[in-house]
Amino acid sequence: TVNIADLTYACEGCSYLTSVDTSGWNIDENATGFCHTFDGCTSLETANVTGLISSKVTNLEGVFNECSSLKTIEGLNTWDTSGLTRMAWIFSGCKSLESLDLSSFDCSSITERYGIIPGCDALDELILGKKWSFSLNNIYFDVPENSCWQRVSTKDCFTHWGLMRSYNGFTMSGRYVRIASHKVTVTVTGFSGSVAYNDHDSYSPGTYFSMEFSSVGSEQSAFEILPVGDDVKLTNRC
Repeated sequence: TVNIADLTYACEGCSYLTSVDTSGWNIDENATGFCHTFDGCTSLETANVTGLISSKVTNLEGVFNECSSLKTIEGLNTWDTSGLTRMAWIFSGCKSLESLDLSSFDCSSITERYGIIPGCDALDELILGKKWSFSLNNIYFDVPENSCWQRVSTKDCFTHWGLMRSYNGFTMSGRYVRIASHKVTVTVTGFSGSVAYNDHDSYSPGTYFSMEFSSVGSEQSAFEILPVGDDVKLTNRC
């Protein structure tokens, strides 16, 4: 039996690799090298990485970078990322990935992170944990204008920027799904003020929330992304 101590660039560019299961690999307890392990495995469709990462690992740069055919990753929720200080391009370019379980990710000690999930065009489900956090200065994901992230347990909806800005693991952890949305637009001429809207799926049902706008002639001046099917009522609060 051989203890695997370093998987840095181990399978990089293995274009014929379609499936990988590391759950039975004998990983040395002191192993720290996992950067770009499966980078560029363009035919990889499924991965089971149960128990792969321990608290000794500090850098997860590019582990699944540009795995464009990857649809499912099992075992991410078993990773111990408490020692992680750098996380960059880990899922970047995984354009077929449909679900991502980040519930075990601990961002407490991370000092450098960027490009975590850009290019994951098919991503429809996110599971976020209590120790996950976003950095507003970094690229995570892009969600089209006609969709938003909805927290399953409360039905709250967020644009990708809104989720990044407001996420608090202690109060917002859980499962998020991407759903279709529509845009409420306010157009004003010659004055400034606000318009309130009542979204029946909001965190506080029945409460009016304001969209601020300024005088911009006849141009669109304020908008809000809301789930398709919501009852939205507007009232002038100028």
